[in-house]
Parts: sequence; structure tokens; C-alpha cells
Amino acid sequence: MNTRFLLIILFFCLNSSLLLAQNTSKEGKLLQKPWAKTVESYCAQGSEYWVLEDEKGEEWILEGTEKQKKAWKKYQNRQVRIKGKVVSKTIEPKETNHMEQRPITQNPITGREEDAPYSCIVLKVNQLSLLNKNK
Repeated sequence: MNTRFLLIILFFCLNSSLLLAQNTSKEGKLLQKPWAKTVESYCAQGSEYWVLEDEKGEEWILEGTEKQKKAWKKYQNRQVRIKGKVVSKTIEPKETNHMEQRPITQNPITGREEDAPYSCIVLKVNQLSLLNKNK
């Protein structure tokens, strides 16, 4: 493989990871979701989890402390602005629990299921504020 190609790939990899960790501000409806057999629920790593539904209908899985999550309840189903960072989260399978339910990863060559890490994108919340009390 040529060196120039590898440098270009390295450049894009480094820049994409930097873009993920940048501060951002998003607006939408704050929703609490129940546990379900979904990749979103697995990514949230809890029974109930919080999402921000933006104007396009896209849901952002929210990550925060237990103290933050308790405070979010008063903003549930209301329009909010969230300041935070979009981060990549990798969940390693637990070797001790073979009955754990998780998204299936298949080897593209053999087609066999594998115990591979699962990656997802979450919005790590630094600040949450109410947008408009009339909405």
C-alpha cells in the first residue's frame, strides 16, 4: 500500500474522532424510554434511559450522572436545549455472563456469531435547560 494513501486514511481517522468529542448544542424534546430489546436500550446500559428527540425525529441517547437524570424528570416531554459532547461509547461483552442479551455481531467471512465489542454514539450532557415554557 502506498504511504500517501495511509497518511490520508490516518488524517481522516484522527479528524473524525476529534469531531466526535467537540462541544455541541442540540434542541428537542426530552423523553424517557423504557427498557426494550433494542440497540438504543443496550447502548444506554440501563433499564430506563433518556433521549433527546430533535426536530427531524432523530433520537440522541443521553448520558449523564444519576444526579443529572433525577433532575431531568422535571423536564420530561418538554422542549429543552442540551449542551454537551457527542462521544463514541464502546461496550465490551461480559465474559462472566454468557446469557447477557446484546446485539449480535457476525463474522463477515464465516457468518458465525462473535463476542465482539459494540460501539454507539451518545450525547454526554453537561447542561440542560428549558427552551420555552409554552411548548
